[in-house]
Amino acid sequence: MMNELTNYSIFNENTGEIIQYLTMEEIEYLKSNYTSAPKGNSKLNDRGEEFIPNNDLFKQFIKEELGGFYFNYYNKLESNQFTFRFLYLCTFENFKGYLELGNAKAEGRLCVKKDLFEILNLSSKDCYRTIEYLEENNLIHYDKQGYVKVNTDVCVKGEVKNKKEVVRMFDKAIKELYENSLPKEHKKLGLLIKLLPLVNYKTNVICKNPKEDIVELIEKYTMQELSEYLGYSRVDSMKRALMGLTVNNEKVIMQSKIGGKEFIVVNPRIYYKGNKLNEMQGIVNLFKLN
Repeated sequence: MMNELTNYSIFNENTGEIIQYLTMEEIEYLKSNYTSAPKGNSKLNDRGEEFIPNNDLFKQFIKEELGGFYFNYYNKLESNQFTFRFLYLCTFENFKGYLELGNAKAEGRLCVKKDLFEILNLSSKDCYRTIEYLEENNLIHYDKQGYVKVNTDVCVKGEVKNKKEVVRMFDKAIKELYENSLPKEHKKLGLLIKLLPLVNYKTNVICKNPKEDIVELIEKYTMQELSEYLGYSRVDSMKRALMGLTVNNEKVIMQSKIGGKEFIVVNPRIYYKGNKLNEMQGIVNLFKLN
């Protein structure tokens, strides 16, 4: 049937998120109106090939390698088990800020409060405490129909106007961390939020000058300093809590040598502040090798 949905879809080029699936009728229309001629603002290189701006390549790399994401204004969040659960809820956020269940073939539906129990998958006591915290701290609210909406001043899916102190949080990695952990481990995972102000924009290194561009000038955190910052009295305890975490069969946090110095680095599969393709590719590949 021409009006039945297919597996073809329209997606957001910035995030890779599926916006809607298409019917055969819509596909035929696009085919009949499609042209392979370069767009008005396109440029050709010296081989006559269409030039793709580096920013578009960056978006393409994110879509293919890391998947969908939302932006998080991290300085507006505390570090605890409740805020990590909030980050998980935001992986269900749509482009209007509503939580939405189901992604296949337009089967998504907006969530109401009772759906939070299913999504969070906690005990009743933990779920009530989490929802209460999110409501009291204005991280979620409900519209007139009772649908759950995220505070988009904290987390937003799509383009952001103010990119100061904002970070991309990647849906797939956050979901993997949450769904492979026990509720009692969520407080430990909340420490990933506490690390965000220390993460370098260019290298994802944990440091004292996160906006420094020159690798040689980065003032690294030592393991001892990081342990103290995170509230651990012993380095071994901090290492057991965070250094053993994995996502996509890669370490979440690791020690690495960059420019002859040892650094503590966060896997960009979880979050990344920068916007340069070659820099992000280098860090992603670094974690693949370890």
